[in-house]
Amino acid sequence: MDVSCACKVDIPASEFYEIFKKYDADGNGYIDSGELDMLFKDLAESMKSGPSADEMKKMKDEIMAKADTNSDGKLEPAELASILVPKENILLKYQHLDYLKSVDVMKIWNRYDHDKSGFIDQKELVGLFGDLFEQSGSSPDMQQLEDYKTIMLESIDVDKDGRISMSELENILPVEDNFLKKFEFQNTMTKEQFDAIVAHYDHDKSGYLEKVEFDAFLHDLWKLGDSRSKPKEGLAEEICLILCIEKDKKIPVGHLAPLFLKK
Repeated sequence: MDVSCACKVDIPASEFYEIFKKYDADGNGYIDSGELDMLFKDLAESMKSGPSADEMKKMKDEIMAKADTNSDGKLEPAELASILVPKENILLKYQHLDYLKSVDVMKIWNRYDHDKSGFIDQKELVGLFGDLFEQSGSSPDMQQLEDYKTIMLESIDVDKDGRISMSELENILPVEDNFLKKFEFQNTMTKEQFDAIVAHYDHDKSGYLEKVEFDAFLHDLWKLGDSRSKPKEGLAEEICLILCIEKDKKIPVGHLAPLFLKK
């Protein structure tokens, strides 16, 4: 991974830690000396018009003066974050809640499964656990993060495939009980049931189900039959096609109702 990521205002937390690992070549928890030179060399090469040697030195001095807060001539992860800005720690948004609704969990899932593979892999897990540490007020070094990742995988990676599924993530978050369990329906539902479901999953009360809200609904619907299952791949896209709605666009509740309401 190159430092062209540094040109972004926001980068995924997992990319941030990957960049730190790349330039902390000796793994001592700092980017120092020659490692810093390589970082700034790659940063310069990522720019459309590479600066001259003098301009590069001036840029490095200015950045280090701002980022190296303890003036030790090297960068810790927290100091690097003033140059490469990780996306907001989404977990902090939910720290005041006793439990998370499934839509909240889906938002967290989408935040860390940023390659949309259907799993949170080991690279993405570093970002997740880094944010969990931040939520608790800690600032771990890379070795602590790696150690914590190994320990957590041992306990939550049920199928031992080295990555985290949605159901495994739900086991480490305070998730509410499946909202749909209170209803008795098979493939269709009454208008009263449908209205209650919409009120639960339409977080902003807009009259639409945005993709993350609709995905959370489908996830909970499938869990009624098997807690390990997940919606058929591409089902949301199939429903959007039936409704003549462009993929990843929000779904008007009125258009969705006929697919689920009893005749």
